[in-house]
Amino acid sequence: MAVTTRSHATELPTVPTIIEAGARAAEVVTASGLLAPAKTPPEVIKVLNSALNATSATPEVHKQLAALGATPRPMSASDCAAFLERQDENAARLVNSGQLKPEAVSAPGQPQQRGAEVPARCG
Repeated sequence: MAVTTRSHATELPTVPTIIEAGARAAEVVTASGLLAPAKTPPEVIKVLNSALNATSATPEVHKQLAALGATPRPMSASDCAAFLERQDENAARLVNSGQLKPEAVSAPGQPQQRGAEVPARCG
């Protein structure tokens, strides 16, 4: 058992990280954010990003996220895009290393399918 982040989870301080458990250069994080269609005007992205970051900074949101074991990481739209790119690169590296095997996913009773590439911009 391991946490999939580079640092120990606050809630599970004695559980090793995935790297400590032997998966070299591995980090898998679950992230939530706001994405908009790729052709969304930059001024709209800026407004959405500001609102999202302001909301995620409130004590109420911090408390709710902490209850889920999550930590808010407000970032700019360009930082979000770079973060998502790094996550894609990390996942590809894990799959190509043989440490992780890709699987098709589906809801119960539904045919298996892979995620679709959808052009989007971080907000």
